Amino acid sequence: MLTKEFIQKRLAAVAAERKVTIRYANESGSRAWGMASTDSDYDVRFIYQHPKEWYLRLDRPKDMIGPIMEFDGELDLVGWDLRKVLGHLAGSNAGVIEWLHSPVVYLEEAGFLPQLRTLAATYFQPNKVAAHYLGIARSAKIAGYDEAAGDWNLKKYCYYLRPVLAAEFVLTEEKNPPVLLSDLLQRMPKAAIRREVEELITMKETVGESHRMVIPPSLAAYFSGLKAELDEKLSTLARITHDRTEADALFRTLIGY
Repeated sequence: MLTKEFIQKRLAAVAAERKVTIRYANESGSRAWGMASTDSDYDVRFIYQHPKEWYLRLDRPKDMIGPIMEFDGELDLVGWDLRKVLGHLAGSNAGVIEWLHSPVVYLEEAGFLPQLRTLAATYFQPNKVAAHYLGIARSAKIAGYDEAAGDWNLKKYCYYLRPVLAAEFVLTEEKNPPVLLSDLLQRMPKAAIRREVEELITMKETVGESHRMVIPPSLAAYFSGLKAELDEKLSTLARITHDRTEADALFRTLIGY
């Protein structure tokens, strides 16, 4: 098990090697969602910045660091440049929005995160974010469900449940969903279904990531029906494209232009 202090030292080393400043770093994936297994890796994501002069050039160099895989894949480091992050926030990228609300933070420069959260809220598009989560659910089913055997990879099923619940939150509340699965479960109207999900999460914490099982019929039916409803609702909504004036202004401010 890797400690927070160890991960912080690795981030400092990467920053020194690449001559960048890391302004924010967080955990993403199963550990951020409260769904870690016994052998879950550490998916560390960070936002970094170059000196101002780096941005005032004609070419557009690589704007991403990693993936840097270490310790047989236990540690996965990926960083995005500030300009890349702001561009994705202006496009209401659900994955980047999740970074900003992760419950596990390794590094946070004072005053930086609130500015990005405000920008994310300004450009938030419920239909686009919901489409992202429903797409993840579809991918999880393709990867995790064996139709012939009628069973699921437990990890993939949990990765199916969470985005369905996240999409329901987004389309109902019209704001970004909680990162923790436990917070999303609190909204479920059926206590019996909620308990079944909680039992699966508890099981996931004690088994390896390759564990397979047949999902209880009541649980399978509930989430299949909910996803179908959300797909239908999403199909009636139109996407809206915003200009990037506020994102451009924040970018200039953060690089000291």
